[in-house]
Amino acid sequence: MNTKLVNSAAGVILAALTQNRTAASIALALDSAQLLMTPQTAAEYEQLRNDITGACLARWEEEQENARLRLALASAKRGRRELRARVAELEAGPVTVFRAAHDSIVMGLYTTAAAAREHCEAEERRSWAKSENPSFDWIEDEEDGVAELTAWVGGEECTTGYVVTALEVASEYDEEADE
Repeated sequence: MNTKLVNSAAGVILAALTQNRTAASIALALDSAQLLMTPQTAAEYEQLRNDITGACLARWEEEQENARLRLALASAKRGRRELRARVAELEAGPVTVFRAAHDSIVMGLYTTAAAAREHCEAEERRSWAKSENPSFDWIEDEEDGVAELTAWVGGEECTTGYVVTALEVASEYDEEADE
């Protein structure tokens, strides 16, 4: 609603009423003040307003989509830079993986020692009766990178045969390393 237009019309009507004018003369006063329009003009005005509003809305939505695309592109570029940096970092030196094994039988390779140890502990836990609740400890030899799993049950320490070994994986062949 156009408050300014309503207030203008109210002012014209009030002035006409104070002069004891008839309804027809009030309508003429509104027309003279250019506060009236034909239904056709009102419809054309409404259509024009809707067209402008629709065009503005469409432009705004297009600008929003363009802004979203610019942000996505910037994020993708940043992600590519980070990925390239990570690849260069990995290619620059050896990668360490962790081998979980039981009595020399390899169970899996993991990118973290924690994941390899979790696998060993889960396997060992299955071998105990449901009534027993072993607690586990890892004895690690820092010199060779091997950690052995022990289980504590009833105040006794038992060896389990599970080991996690840290292994370096080279990114390329080094002929001199063979000698």
